[in-house]
Order: sequence, then C-alpha cells, then structure tokens
Amino acid sequence: MLHVLAVIAFTIPAFRTFTVAGGAWMFVQRWSHPTADVQAAFDLDAVTAGAILQGYVIMAVVACALLDG
Repeated sequence: MLHVLAVIAFTIPAFRTFTVAGGAWMFVQRWSHPTADVQAAFDLDAVTAGAILQGYVIMAVVACALLDG
C-alpha cells in the first residue's frame, strides 16, 4: 500500500508540471509563429498582437516558476 501512495505522490505533481510546461510551450509557439487568426480575433495590428502574445509567454513562464517553487 505504501508503494502505491508513493507512486501517486510523484505522479500528481509530475502531471501538473507537464501540463503547465506544455501550455507554456504552446504560448511560445504561438508567439513565435503568429497566425492571422490571432490578429483577426482581437482586431489588432501585428505589433500589438505580438506584444499581447509576449505577455502570455511571460505569464506562462511565471506560472512554471511558481509551480516548481
């Protein structure tokens, strides 16, 4: 029984960490390769859309840092 609890104790934090890291990676890819859909959804020019996407990348990196801390 103790072994099962140990596996669960490591599985749940790893799942959370991988999920947040995957979301951060998604924001980095969206920022690196923006599409016209992002600009059209918010009715923005390319520079403003890039700044907004960069803000999301920064927030995702902060979320990763807080999760590991």
